[in-house]
Amino acid sequence: MELTGGYDLQASKESIWDALNSTDRLQRIIPGCTSVERVGENSFKAEVVTRVGPLKVKFAGKGSYTDLVPFDSFKITGQGEGGPAGFAKGSVEIELTAVSDEITHLSYKVHSSVGGKLAAVGSRLLEAISKRNIDLFFAGLQRELNGKVEIIDSKPIHKHKRAPALGSTSNMLQIINTLSFVAMAVALWVIALS
Repeated sequence: MELTGGYDLQASKESIWDALNSTDRLQRIIPGCTSVERVGENSFKAEVVTRVGPLKVKFAGKGSYTDLVPFDSFKITGQGEGGPAGFAKGSVEIELTAVSDEITHLSYKVHSSVGGKLAAVGSRLLEAISKRNIDLFFAGLQRELNGKVEIIDSKPIHKHKRAPALGSTSNMLQIINTLSFVAMAVALWVIALS
């Protein structure tokens, strides 16, 4: 699955960069996140509890920041295991563009895939859950930045491409688990659920 979009946030690029690169702040931003811990200079692990259709899933995931261009862009890749529910893998590319001194446009591109029981939930339901979690993530980010939940000109643009569910014989795609990085960001998470 591929999701792309963007949000205008009431904050400077530097403030957003700092929030997205702080484990303490990410834990508050990511819906259902119970922990985020740095395990290396550009690596972290996280735990997220989320509901996917009839399944309540606790994901334990690992992620890493790459392609860092301070205050402008970065990429997060990761994967998460949800026990019997299955797994998710993915990546998210984030770009920050100053609209003014007080408004920054954050654009994202998420690539993800799931396997196990999660794959049986169906792509339409996963897409709907992912969109909801992305919106919750950005509301949490805006609240973390300045205490306001309102997002200026929230115009997500969701484009979908179906990716096959990964099985034991499939190639491992470089993608972020929006489910476990709803525990991310992206922070799918930015990170949202995919």
